Amino acid sequence: MRTIDADSHIFESQETWNYIPRSQEAHKPVLVMTEGINESKLQGAGANVLARPARWLIGSRAFPALVVTAAGYPEGAQTLADPEGRIQHMDELGIDVQVIYPTLFFGLNVDSPATELALVEAYHRWMGDICGPRLKRLRWIAPIAVGNPQASAELLKSARDQGAVGVLVPTLFFDRSIGAEQYAPIYQTASDLDLAICVHLGHASPLYTLIRPAGVANSMYVTAPLIMACEAVIKMKLAQKYPLLRWGFIEGSASWIPFLCYRAVTEFGKMRTWRERAVKLFDEHNLFASCEAFEDFDSITPYSTEDRLMLGTDYGHTDPGVELKGFEALTERSELSESLKRKLTGSAAAEFYALTA
Repeated sequence: MRTIDADSHIFESQETWNYIPRSQEAHKPVLVMTEGINESKLQGAGANVLARPARWLIGSRAFPALVVTAAGYPEGAQTLADPEGRIQHMDELGIDVQVIYPTLFFGLNVDSPATELALVEAYHRWMGDICGPRLKRLRWIAPIAVGNPQASAELLKSARDQGAVGVLVPTLFFDRSIGAEQYAPIYQTASDLDLAICVHLGHASPLYTLIRPAGVANSMYVTAPLIMACEAVIKMKLAQKYPLLRWGFIEGSASWIPFLCYRAVTEFGKMRTWRERAVKLFDEHNLFASCEAFEDFDSITPYSTEDRLMLGTDYGHTDPGVELKGFEALTERSELSESLKRKLTGSAAAEFYALTA
């Protein structure tokens, strides 16, 4: 059985934006150095920021950019400048297939809808060219231009044909939730094309940003929008509206699931019976989630999740959630059944991303 890394990443590079046509060069991000590089600080929990002493200037706003290779990665692996080198590294880590998420698009809010669409179109073309010849090893998630969902929907067939297996929908975008009617063209097209809906950590809500606790690198603040999005799918009955869609919640670990299941079904006067109504919640709403290697699966799998948890390493990043050797670590957990290990490392992700071949 193939091992599938359900959550890996690339950092966009200047090569990405070379896919913006000359007629749209006004939308091209500009790389700006913001500080010197201190090589001694490019390891550990802070390296995700310290390894990016540069910014993409897009209109009037700036977003982090990668300009040096972080510790633990081969040169060119984080930006896919060397896809064959990345695949060789995957072999060393025991990973057969990586599903690749972007970095810039998690918190992207730019001045112009036209700029947003130009960036999305360039990213699609770039990833299609890299992954298209390597579909047995590299698959990708297609970001959308939130300000132009109809145009984004029209890009998805080409993206799927070039190796995309899912569509990236933000947890929060300004005041828009995952259940907003504006996403209807995206959801219907993804359903028609058998593409998964992928909801990843991160948001583009300036108001939510204001409440972030200072100096806290990895907190509930980070995970909360993901949980809120999952609850919205349940309570807005999106699975009934789009019965063929699969909904995945990525890089928040999976330990929030029991809490979410409890809150999603409790009602005044019905608190005592919450568990019997919660145990099939993930199955009934076609929900999936990525997980980490050392989680307490005994507390998570009772909620119809045993076939819906997918190991993700966060490959490409250097934040506290990265587990480059996650597949090896999970294999070494002798207390877990071999059946569960197979599901976590391959079969659940194969189902979610429709990786049947």
